[in-house]
Amino acid sequence: SSSMDGSNTVNPTYNIDILVQTLQKSLPAPKRQPGNSSFYFAIDHCFPIKGMGTVLTGTCLSGSVKVNDTIEFPTLGRLERKIKSM
Repeated sequence: SSSMDGSNTVNPTYNIDILVQTLQKSLPAPKRQPGNSSFYFAIDHCFPIKGMGTVLTGTCLSGSVKVNDTIEFPTLGRLERKIKSM
């Protein structure tokens, strides 16, 4: 049932539930291939450290890297940088 102001008092998350269902129906699941372990990193923060360079913090979503590997930033014009430390 609805209250006088039109809100749904039975299920307060009704609109969110509908949104989630709509997104699940219309967005395809990502295609992942077990052999393709490209490094994919979600950056949370980025800041300069004097004498070290730029430090990135975030979450590794797939793949792996090690010190001296080169990583690419495709959204920055395919900029490449070497990992100095972890």
